Amino acid sequence: MSPQRFVIDTAAVAAEKFDDETVVLHFESGRYFSLGGAASWIWQAFEQPNDVATLATAAPGGALGPALADIERFVAELEALKLLLPVSGGAASAPLAPAPELWAAPSLEVFSDLSDLIALDPVHEVDAMMGWPRRPDPGIG
Repeated sequence: MSPQRFVIDTAAVAAEKFDDETVVLHFESGRYFSLGGAASWIWQAFEQPNDVATLATAAPGGALGPALADIERFVAELEALKLLLPVSGGAASAPLAPAPELWAAPSLEVFSDLSDLIALDPVHEVDAMMGWPRRPDPGIG
């Protein structure tokens, strides 16, 4: 049995890398995420279908190194947050970018302070008199 492969759910998220941090925005939930440490490298690896074992092999220390548990934990978090999708079959994974030489455990910070505004549909969920980003009064028909 081949290892489970995952890919970024590009229909549900947008991401941007800033220096050593990647910021990911999940459209449906309105949450955004800050990926630090090795998380940016892991995220980039899932731009194409990939699996945990392949990433662990490319990390410092190889598949038996300390990175394996970090990668497994982080991928489970990303899947639970619906940022990654499981995939089956398909072509072999593309070559990975070099892993960070100094391994720092991947970190994930979740922010929901703007979730109402981010999840708002600015075309359909507007108040005709006030405009975006104000939701229409639910009592008005």
